[in-house]
Amino acid sequence: MTIAGAEDGSGTVSVAVSLDDQAAQALGDDTGAVVEDLTAAGWEITEPSSADGPWIMSGSKGYSNSDELSAVLEEVGGVDGVFSDTFSTVESGFAKITYAAGTTVTVTGDPAQFSDAALTQLLGGLALGRTPEEAVFEGLSEPGAATLVVEINLPGSSEPSSETFDLTGGETQSTTVAAESTINDSNVWKLLVIGIAGVGVGAVILVWGVRRRGLKA
Repeated sequence: MTIAGAEDGSGTVSVAVSLDDQAAQALGDDTGAVVEDLTAAGWEITEPSSADGPWIMSGSKGYSNSDELSAVLEEVGGVDGVFSDTFSTVESGFAKITYAAGTTVTVTGDPAQFSDAALTQLLGGLALGRTPEEAVFEGLSEPGAATLVVEINLPGSSEPSSETFDLTGGETQSTTVAAESTINDSNVWKLLVIGIAGVGVGAVILVWGVRRRGLKA
């Protein structure tokens, strides 16, 4: 998942799901992915593809401010779920603009954390559509079987801040992923240079005028 901020304080949350060959075969036909509820909620979904490697499906949704960013992440990780204490700020100072964004990511080590009551009911009362025994047999409880990568990329940053979380293995992880960047406002510096140059020219003219009056006297 990537949070990409824009210079006006808005941004885009992009989520990509990548499956290895074994997981893709268990999923079956690509057309089995149901995305109508996502598109209805404002997500732009890219059609699943496996032509150039792993099976990948991705989607993105924009946000305008910090509150909207929190709401979008709640759609990804659930209310009071994976993401909390989310923030996005833009602060203007003298000749610079500072951007900051972050969120606390808490995973339980059980991918069922990403399910919900409606999905569990749809899957016959099983959060992942698997009994605990089937999940163990298919390796869903093995550490590293599923991971979550969270990136934050802000204007002016040379590279995104990134953390990787293990969604399996039963170990709880909680880490704040945050980034900060600064863009210098070149227009302010140009005006400052022009202003200083203007003062310098004015001083030269003043001195020249005084010297001319001195010569005449």
